[in-house]
Amino acid sequence: MNTWRKLADRFDQEPRLSLWAIGIWVALNVIQAIFTELFHDEAYYWMFSQHLAWGYFEHPPMIALMIRTGTLLSDTELGVRLFPILCNALALLLILDMAGPRKRLLLLVLLFSVFEVHIGGFFAAPDAPLSLFATLYFYMLRRYLANDGWANVFLFALVISAMLYSKYHGAMVLFFTICSFPALLTRRSFWLLGITSVVLCLPLLLHLYGQNFGTFAFHLGDRVHKPWSPEFTLNFLGGQILIAGPISGLILLPAAFLYKTKDRWERALKWSLAGVLLFLFAMSFRTWIEANWSASIFVPTLVLAFKYISEYERWERWAWRIALPGIVVLLLFRIHLVVPFVPGLNTLRNEVHGWKEWAHQIEEIAGDEPVLFYNSYAQPSKYTYYTRKLAYPLNNFLYHTTQYEAWGIEDSLQGRPAWYFTTEGGCTSCDTVRTATGKLFYYQRINPFYSYPYLRMDIVSPPAEVVSGQDVELDVQIRSLKGEIRFDRNPEFPVSLVVFVMQKGVWKYYLPAFVDMTPMKIGPEGLVQRIKIPCKMPPGDYEWYVTYSSGWMHPGMVSHFVPFRVIAPSK
Repeated sequence: MNTWRKLADRFDQEPRLSLWAIGIWVALNVIQAIFTELFHDEAYYWMFSQHLAWGYFEHPPMIALMIRTGTLLSDTELGVRLFPILCNALALLLILDMAGPRKRLLLLVLLFSVFEVHIGGFFAAPDAPLSLFATLYFYMLRRYLANDGWANVFLFALVISAMLYSKYHGAMVLFFTICSFPALLTRRSFWLLGITSVVLCLPLLLHLYGQNFGTFAFHLGDRVHKPWSPEFTLNFLGGQILIAGPISGLILLPAAFLYKTKDRWERALKWSLAGVLLFLFAMSFRTWIEANWSASIFVPTLVLAFKYISEYERWERWAWRIALPGIVVLLLFRIHLVVPFVPGLNTLRNEVHGWKEWAHQIEEIAGDEPVLFYNSYAQPSKYTYYTRKLAYPLNNFLYHTTQYEAWGIEDSLQGRPAWYFTTEGGCTSCDTVRTATGKLFYYQRINPFYSYPYLRMDIVSPPAEVVSGQDVELDVQIRSLKGEIRFDRNPEFPVSLVVFVMQKGVWKYYLPAFVDMTPMKIGPEGLVQRIKIPCKMPPGDYEWYVTYSSGWMHPGMVSHFVPFRVIAPSK
């Protein structure tokens, strides 16, 4: 411990050593970015950058703008990750400044033992700009609380708007900051700050209004269509320890909560930390919560934990004992992403290696023709990134809406030859290929390809209860959101109406309605089709999903889940 104390004293006396440490850290992240293929989400966000907008279905535009700018400088994986690397470095420098000049080495060791710092050091995702601007938010908050002059108000508003343009989750720290210090509402400068921030965010707000704020409905419930299970909450709790660790999370989170705040700024940190975690914990009883949704409280966790640990020698000793092995584990993990050497981590390897070869394998089959992938935003994104050729996801009701549906790409595919690739099977006439990622794909050329992106189906006045063992009659309204829809343009893929029955988020029954849609012509006025299907489900709670099938291709996403109850027949 004496050796570490001498080294720590050296860091305290020579601040430039901290800058050297951050410089080495940036170099490590650059090397990692060069030699690691894109993760699935990174390829998806690269697609965002090819369609710049004020917002996207899942996220605000900041990461797309950063990737677009970075790839203008270098059209490589490094270009995709360049600005996230810089965001990470700037955030660490700001944290060093906010924590004060004492025990810098301890703080650096704690920082480098955190999973979020490592993966966020090079990973191109909305969390990268969010982490930077959330750090700047708490930095400016301290300045604003000390001096609410016009200059600080304007700079603070810029930071707040940048944080919200990065990820909507940043709004949580704004709310809990006000909760920590309600007297802010009595400051004239606070209302000026709020008005300025809203004006700067107007394009984003108009985008959200234009999509009926569907982003929030998606994130807070529609992402996962299955009922709550203990796994949701246990995953959230374990994820918070992992993202603050994987080992150091065992000491950082308790230390942050044990620290007794000494001023308004520290109280705001504490309220933000507790408020965000409690809110997400409560939401985990409703839907699936990703561990990184708490990225906005990275600064409160680190700063408060460091302040508490540095006050108590016993905690500091344990911090060293826990943090150093954590750094070793994380460095080995990062090496594995470049040179895989742990057999048990092949799943992680398969997300970042082999996909360039995978894309060229499929390209050899498809040539210059478009490629369609089943229920995946990642595969078309990876294929387009590594080949620069057109790809698109065909998603069904077991998946979820993605940004692809908003780009209008599907319109350009109508009537053209295309190749359909799926790992799900279900096609006896398909060829197969074992790809570099280890997955077996079924594929077939479709000429001409037609799909029905503007087709919508709704059950009119659905019954709340049906009797098990009896036939059920349903009136299905079929309509077009745009123009006329015909189903007779490719006889090899006849279109028919089908009904699926779900229970607790799992597909249970497939009920063909024996309605041939091929001769139909559907316009905006639509038509109502009565169908009769057998109710062969035992008593219980279920959901209808009415859709269409097109030959052997998987059914489309054109409807809504409609709950109903099956009751036993009366005796």
